[in-house]
Amino acid sequence: KQKTDEITLSNQILTTMLATVPGIVYMKDAERKFLHVNQLFEEISGKKAAEITGRSDNDLFNQSLAESFSRYEDLIFKHGIPHLENLEEIKTASGDTRSIFFRRQPVKDSKGVISGLVGVGIDLTEQVILRNILSDREAFLSTLVNTFPARIWAINTDNLFTQQNSAHIERWGNLIGKCIDDIPTDEGVKEDWKNRCKIALTGKKSLSLLQEEPGVEGSAFLSWTLPISQNDDIIGVLGITMEIPDGMIHEIVALEKDRGE
Repeated sequence: KQKTDEITLSNQILTTMLATVPGIVYMKDAERKFLHVNQLFEEISGKKAAEITGRSDNDLFNQSLAESFSRYEDLIFKHGIPHLENLEEIKTASGDTRSIFFRRQPVKDSKGVISGLVGVGIDLTEQVILRNILSDREAFLSTLVNTFPARIWAINTDNLFTQQNSAHIERWGNLIGKCIDDIPTDEGVKEDWKNRCKIALTGKKSLSLLQEEPGVEGSAFLSWTLPISQNDDIIGVLGITMEIPDGMIHEIVALEKDRGE
C-alpha cells in the first residue's frame, strides 16, 4: 500500500507538472503508443486524453502528420539519436496550420534500452510569421538601399561600421566591423568624417558639400549625416553621400554663400 501511495503521488505530481508546462507534451511507450498527453496536445489534436492514450499516430492523425511524427521518431527508436529538435508545420483540428518546434528524447530503462519517448513542442507560429515579415522587409530595404544612387553607410556609437550599401563598398571597400580610422583616405577626411558623426550622435543632422573628394577627379558630392534613434536613444549614425551633376555645383555653392553656410 505504501508503494502504491508513493506511485499515485508521483503520478499526481507528474500530471500537475505536465499540465502547467507552457508547451505541447506527450509520452509514448516502446510501441509508440501514447501514454500521456497534456491539455495543449489535446487542443491541437482535437481529442481528449482518454481518446488518445493507448493509441498510435495512425489511429489519431491524418496520414501526413502521422508520417511526420513517425519519420522523426524513427531516428530515435531505430537509430539511437540521443535527442532530436525540428520545426514542423502542424495542421490542428480546427484547420489552422501552426509552426511547432519539437524536441524529442528517448526514455531508457535500467539496462539502457529505449522504453519510450518524450516529446515537447513550443508553438512558434507568431514568431515565424514575424521572422518572415522582417525577412521580407530586410530584403526590400536591401534592394532599395543598393539601388539608390548614393553611397549609404551606418556606424554605431563606437564609430564602427555596421552597414554599407554596394556603392559605398565599391568606393571604400568592406568596412563592416571597422572604425573610421580604417578608411583608406587621408587624415583630414577621416577627421571631418568623425566630427560630423560626433555631431550626429548629439542628435543633430548635418549636410556638407564636398567639392573635391580624394582620389575622385572632378567630383562634387553632397554628404548627409543623421542620427539613428531607437526608443528615444541615439544608437548610431546614418550617412548618405550623393554625387552632384556638373551643372548644379555652382548653383549649390552660390546658395551656400548666400546663406552664409
